[in-house]
Amino acid sequence: EEFWRDRQQFLQQRGYLLRPRFRPDWKPSWKGTWDCRSSLIGAVRIADDVKVMLKLVETSREEIPVARYLSSASLRSDIHNRMVPIFDIIPLPDTDDKALLVMPLLRHFEGPPFSYLCEVVEAVRQLLQ
Repeated sequence: EEFWRDRQQFLQQRGYLLRPRFRPDWKPSWKGTWDCRSSLIGAVRIADDVKVMLKLVETSREEIPVARYLSSASLRSDIHNRMVPIFDIIPLPDTDDKALLVMPLLRHFEGPPFSYLCEVVEAVRQLLQ
């Protein structure tokens, strides 16, 4: 979480607000010997108060070009395109190796819980498409 705390002001300048505990004066109540940092964090887009997710990705991988391609206007209109839209790609100021993908906040696939077998079947059908 210190990773996000250390970049809170940069992200706010870019228009994204993290939860208050990530402000610069925040100190974690625990200290471990292993890295607990998550590559995903919730935020709010300041311009329109929309909840978003920030995903830390490596720039050397194909994830950014693929996400850009599948989020392009021509492919977003395709009803078979199930890609989560990418709102923004934020290069980090302190490294060329990583960037942040900004996407809408989605829910966990298991919530709310399925009530009927047909809901499970439909979810699996959509996952396999």
